[in-house]
Amino acid sequence: MQITRSKPGVLLLGIVLVGLTLSWLKPRLTGESTTVERADGKYEATSERPQPSWADFKEKNPPVQVDDATNDVYAAVMRKHSQILGFSDGGRQLVDNELRRIAKIKGEVVVLEVGVWFGRSAARWASVDPKVRVIGIDPFLTPHPRHSATQSMPEDMKNRFGVPEFNRGLAERVIRMRGVEPQVAFVTGFSPQDLVKPVFENPNAPVVDIIYIDGGKRPDYEAVRKYADESLAAFAKYAPNAILAGDDWSLKENRGIKDAVTEYVEKNPHLKLEVSGFTWIVLPKEQQ
Repeated sequence: MQITRSKPGVLLLGIVLVGLTLSWLKPRLTGESTTVERADGKYEATSERPQPSWADFKEKNPPVQVDDATNDVYAAVMRKHSQILGFSDGGRQLVDNELRRIAKIKGEVVVLEVGVWFGRSAARWASVDPKVRVIGIDPFLTPHPRHSATQSMPEDMKNRFGVPEFNRGLAERVIRMRGVEPQVAFVTGFSPQDLVKPVFENPNAPVVDIIYIDGGKRPDYEAVRKYADESLAAFAKYAPNAILAGDDWSLKENRGIKDAVTEYVEKNPHLKLEVSGFTWIVLPKEQQ
């Protein structure tokens, strides 16, 4: 029996070719992403990051189940007390511009909204561009029966508020009525600690592009400042490339966040702070 021996050089070349072929096939067979955001806000090719699925993330964060009686209460709230759903809109074009800019670069742009209230703000972001995806986090404990926003309501209606399932269900109803439900997913919890596992360390969660801070406001300056410092540190650790933005810049109860953001920008000379109306945003200085 004749045995054919391969030359070492030919064998080595074959191994290299097989390796290159596998490295080319891997991201296509496993669904890994071929783009990644750099610290300067640009995107470049890569085959190391798994490609998350928004549909999978939505499936793992489904809407709360609501019975017919609760839906009747929601309808009455929206018909007779719709003022409770309101939110300020001044200056949000600063964030709109970034959503559209990133949407042109990526297949989707993800905004993480901290503080949902009743969903009108989340619905607004989703309406900016079909490529926008919104993750909203809120403990959904406010407003509650003693909150000023519920005082004009009848007692039986007022007493439904303050329960996370009820408040979140009303926010999700608003999202559905605005026709953007496929683009929005809510997480019940407190930011930043309850974002780590479901969002930042979850390989199936989408990469966050913009973080919009609209929570943590209260009269206690020290408590707000502590919340702001902890939030900025967590976002720098888990989402270092995300653009930071937020609401209520000139609101007295928001002064702790205002001071923390101002100091954060001063300590990072490559960043700039822009303010319009109630809205603020932190951007790289070289970005036009």
